[in-house]
Amino acid sequence: REPRAFSTLADVLVTGIIDRAIRSSFNFITREVRAETGLRLNQRYSLAARYSYRHTELFDERFTDAEKPLIDRVFPQLRISKFSASAIRDTRNDVIDPDSGVFVIMDSELAARAVGSEVGFTKTFLQGFGFYRMPTARRTVLAVGARVGAAHGFQRLVVRQGPDGEPIPAPDGGSVVDVVQDLPASERFFAGGDTTVRGFSLDRLGTAATISPTGFPTGGNGLIVLNAEIRATVVGSIGAVGFLDAGNVFPRATDLDFGRLRAAAGVGLRYQSPVGPIRIDLGFKLDRRELAPGRLERRSVLHISLGQAF
Repeated sequence: REPRAFSTLADVLVTGIIDRAIRSSFNFITREVRAETGLRLNQRYSLAARYSYRHTELFDERFTDAEKPLIDRVFPQLRISKFSASAIRDTRNDVIDPDSGVFVIMDSELAARAVGSEVGFTKTFLQGFGFYRMPTARRTVLAVGARVGAAHGFQRLVVRQGPDGEPIPAPDGGSVVDVVQDLPASERFFAGGDTTVRGFSLDRLGTAATISPTGFPTGGNGLIVLNAEIRATVVGSIGAVGFLDAGNVFPRATDLDFGRLRAAAGVGLRYQSPVGPIRIDLGFKLDRRELAPGRLERRSVLHISLGQAF
């Protein structure tokens, strides 16, 4: 770490990681390098830029095909080299539990084969949150938030493999090659859970194209999440909230549609502990859907976590 690098106001941090571990169904080794710099322009505005390179290899694999999508998301078996940048505006009066101010951050990423990545993509994620203390005797805060994400994968050639993992031969004597442009699972957007739409379990919100027939979330290239919450102090360190969330995950960025959001509402309790708010939320789906003939989605989901939802 180098504060005020090269006699400037920017801080530079370089990190190198080699991680090798044994898991119950596979072993892996990860090599990662990150270089990042941050510049605080003033009390409200700051900028950051990063470069990262990561490559994970799995071996001694003993998992099933059904488990592979989850493992691919946490341990992407692709070489990813990318640049990213962030612009931040922060006027909150408290980072952990604000009652006034706004927080806006825009993140942009670019991965390209020209810089050593096996996959190429662009990705932008815009987040904005506002907090307003209402003129009441007890501390009551209106908190609102919006998140929009869009990503696009660059085309690449992939050799099609058979069930045995060997390339499928083509009639001309070569191998069958597919043209794909999807993002690795680790780079896609997911929604549902205690910090996004609380009427759904973790990552279980999406369209039919981003949720597999078995109910497993595959993620997408587009995301919308909207939140509104009233936070009120009840007595001492105990508080209560009422919230309304909406959002969805879309297979492509061009599919983003505010008319296709799914909504949830609910209530919760807060305890202001010495380490931050301890949160209990109960979210209810406002538009339960049929998973199978005669079988509806769960009506409610309980979340217990630390810190505010946003």
